[in-house]
Amino acid sequence: MQCPQLSRSRLPRARQREVSRSYPECLGYDRDYPAVRIGGLGPNEAFVEPGKGLLADSLDGTHAHFETPCGSYAHLKLARYLLRFTGESRYGDGLERVLFNTVLGARDPGADGRFFYYSDYHPSTRKSYFPDKWPCCAGTLQQVVADYAISAYLWDSEGIYVNLFTPSEVHWQVADQPVKLIQTTDCPESDATELRVELAAPAEFTVRIRIPSWLDSLAEIQVNSKSVPNPAERRTFAAIRRVWRNLDTIQVRMPFSSRTEPIDDRNPELVAVMRGPLMLVALNPQMTLDRYSLHSVSPRTERTLPPDGFEMNAAPGKLRFAPFYTVRDRMYSTYLRKV
Repeated sequence: MQCPQLSRSRLPRARQREVSRSYPECLGYDRDYPAVRIGGLGPNEAFVEPGKGLLADSLDGTHAHFETPCGSYAHLKLARYLLRFTGESRYGDGLERVLFNTVLGARDPGADGRFFYYSDYHPSTRKSYFPDKWPCCAGTLQQVVADYAISAYLWDSEGIYVNLFTPSEVHWQVADQPVKLIQTTDCPESDATELRVELAAPAEFTVRIRIPSWLDSLAEIQVNSKSVPNPAERRTFAAIRRVWRNLDTIQVRMPFSSRTEPIDDRNPELVAVMRGPLMLVALNPQMTLDRYSLHSVSPRTERTLPPDGFEMNAAPGKLRFAPFYTVRDRMYSTYLRKV
């Protein structure tokens, strides 16, 4: 794939820049609210007044929590532009959360014109199609899918930015020499990725790797299986500059951990379960979560996420969780009450 250029010199005018940057901050890019706030457009395609618990109220009041194709398309496009203009990794973090937890969870379109429209966070619900065939956002779903590739990498005069962890390869040039970077990974089911450089002659450039905000321990980076001294701090792009030779490799590990995140400030006990960048949904009818259940997952020793999810100990039994994007026809619940 080819990738867009990062260019801070092409910033929009001051007022446009101010509006562009304040909009995603209003939607929670500077916070870690999952689900409804990840979508950003809110229940019934409207904003709600913050600080009043209205997001929590919407869980029982509607099944239209996030208009997925158009909402994700707008979110990803804005995040990508802001990332290009600023080089700030937080926009890559927000892009990752929206990608995995909204549009990648959409049901495949039906052959008769039925389309997935709303992500539904109502308790004990199922993914469904919009009542009318060929809704307005049927075309937007194709657009957002077509844009997946251009969100993965950026380049500038110094080198390449790795924004998404996904099996892929990217081509660009360094001093008129073609360079190819191949990424091999099972992310987000696995917490590791490998990048391999292919080029005809040695060349000096920088590889910058996004270190996600969801980490609660240090990322591990190696070049050719040897640890590098470069800092790998959360919410940054870790920079590795060197003379690269053909078949040099970079190994990155970003340890997963499980956590809960509240739906809003007024309802801290009403939570979604997150693992790495992924929002998990409960496949059991039980609607409560023991506050100590996360310790039963052994987050620091389990480096992969089983395709069928995993279980947590939760009195009086067990709760089974799976990533939202893997659920197709099963009943699920996004938010649980922590007791």
